[in-house]
Amino acid sequence: MDGDQKDIIRRHKAIIHKNWGVIKKQLIVEDVIDTLIEEGVVAVDEWMEMKKKKSEKDKVEELMSILLMQPNYIPIFQKALKKTKNCLAKELEFHGNVDSSGIFLFLS
Repeated sequence: MDGDQKDIIRRHKAIIHKNWGVIKKQLIVEDVIDTLIEEGVVAVDEWMEMKKKKSEKDKVEELMSILLMQPNYIPIFQKALKKTKNCLAKELEFHGNVDSSGIFLFLS
């Protein structure tokens, strides 16, 4: 992995880290899960386990953990958010910069 790829991964992780609280408050996992399953980010069995969580915040934390373990999936998460028209997608866009592929990059 070259330096540019490492920098992109670092920036993708920063999106989750620096917006953790906002994401926990505003994300409804059910709104993005279909895209994440279709794109191979979350396995169906992982989703079935996630659905057993009592609170939405617990579901969100589990999803964020998956994304942080595989930061190359974060752009797919961002794409799923954009599809939902959730204000969270706009908030992440507001805090970041969009690269040439349309991916939000957090400016740090």
